[in-house]
Amino acid sequence: MRQWEKMALPYLFTVLCVCTVVALCDGFDTKSETVGLVRLDYGTACLEEEARSESDVRAKVVSRLRALGLPFSIEAAPCGANYGPRHSHVAVVNIHESEDAWRKWGILQEELGSDVAQLGQSAGHLAWKKWAELRKRKDPSTVQVGESFQNKQKPRSGESTTCFSPNVTFTYHDNNELEAYLLQVVNMYPDITRMYTIGQSVNKRDIWAFQISKNPDMNEPEPRAKLVANIHGDEVVGRECMIHLIDYFTSQYGLDPSVTNIIDNCDLYILPCVNPDGFDSGTRENAHGVNLNRDFPDRIEDTDNTFTGRQPETVAIMNFTMNQRFTIGGSFHGGDLVANYPYDGNSEGASVYTASPDDEFYILAASTYAQTHPTMSQSIEFPGGITNGADWYVIYGGLQDWSYVWEEVMEITFEISYDKWPDEKTLEGYWDANCPAIMAYLNLALQKGVWGFITDSTTGFPVIAEVHVQNISTSVHSDTAGFYQKLLAPNDYQVFVSATGYYPSESYKITIPENQQQLLELNISLTPAPPTISSSTSSFLLPTPFLLSFVPFFAVLLTLF
Repeated sequence: MRQWEKMALPYLFTVLCVCTVVALCDGFDTKSETVGLVRLDYGTACLEEEARSESDVRAKVVSRLRALGLPFSIEAAPCGANYGPRHSHVAVVNIHESEDAWRKWGILQEELGSDVAQLGQSAGHLAWKKWAELRKRKDPSTVQVGESFQNKQKPRSGESTTCFSPNVTFTYHDNNELEAYLLQVVNMYPDITRMYTIGQSVNKRDIWAFQISKNPDMNEPEPRAKLVANIHGDEVVGRECMIHLIDYFTSQYGLDPSVTNIIDNCDLYILPCVNPDGFDSGTRENAHGVNLNRDFPDRIEDTDNTFTGRQPETVAIMNFTMNQRFTIGGSFHGGDLVANYPYDGNSEGASVYTASPDDEFYILAASTYAQTHPTMSQSIEFPGGITNGADWYVIYGGLQDWSYVWEEVMEITFEISYDKWPDEKTLEGYWDANCPAIMAYLNLALQKGVWGFITDSTTGFPVIAEVHVQNISTSVHSDTAGFYQKLLAPNDYQVFVSATGYYPSESYKITIPENQQQLLELNISLTPAPPTISSSTSSFLLPTPFLLSFVPFFAVLLTLF
């Protein structure tokens, strides 16, 4: 080795060590991620006297942060940065990532109560965008998508805790804003959310499905629910309720036990708008002038369960539903106030009660929604706030009948506003009225009925089978994991299972009690049946008198060899 190389080695080693230490420190930098933001509130205006009081509140915040061992930094918010009708923000305290930061952050929120709140608590996603832009102008490197809502938020003192939706304003959101919001939420809560485009409208607008689940990438043995809105472009209250439902479920997961229970035990898909072109034009139909809720296969008038001749929006919903295993569903409409359940049509075309085989459960499900809603059950036109579809008026090609007949989804249509496109000032009231009812409806999938696994009694492997309930002519099928679920109203039932290649199971008596709060588990093993030989095959394979006559001849040949 040459002399200069020997002299350079210690310096190279020193540089390498320094770089390694810097890299390690950077990797463990407690300021690498903002996990929470504290907003200091001083009323509705940025006044000098309010600003002067800032030091007292800030001192309290800083003192507690230091006591809890949470690393932080403080930055002033512009005086004009108003994030909601009730708040102006004088300063923001950035809570940085550190050991046990989430638990400590919760302690801080509990201790300081109404003195501090997380940035954007009453602001909505538009306010978040505004704040992000202000910060980008100051230092573009400091803003990451969704950083303002990295942590969960609790209601402020005095605000409703029933269905707390902190990040969305009660205004109408156009299709671009809807898509931007869904993307934002996925970035805010990547552990429990996914979004998918299930197809496009006539005008090439994406139709989005938003998934919320404890394990969104796993096909777990649990109920799966779908909620659909805005199938009629001019019926928009359901669309906004779905946006707020997404916000409520994601922001309150882990904080609100009722939300956490649903997300932990149910795979939920929300489709806020399946007719984006109709929304853009303010029309009931899609861009081809077709009423999408008359475009599905129908048990009476159109029994061809294919995509042929159907609108792209219809095909998108059909294909999406066919590729899932939904247990329960809801479609949100406007124009009346009632929970409407199958069947929607009959062969006579008459407005008469046309019960489905699952009529007993449908009455329970519709009544659950209507009675949880503050006014729906008080209807004069519809006793109890519910109606059989055909008894109200006959339609063919509707989503709920198709979902039920072909895809085994227990689906109901919810008419949730007399006014199809009401003043946006009323949206908060609609949300408050429908959120508890939606929660009660979804809980049916976790509480009412029977579930379990169908397996091979010899191998223990799952079996795709058909689950029958005596006196209910419709059946449900187990999936590739052998999992099945059947929603049932309180009563006594006989359940048995059949599958190709297996003997039918025995009949099991089950009881669904009136106060059932948990699904009844019933696992069933099927005994394989021996393969059968068809008559055409047996006539070829089995010996005949003609063939038997050659036996002595072949026996002689064998002795010669």
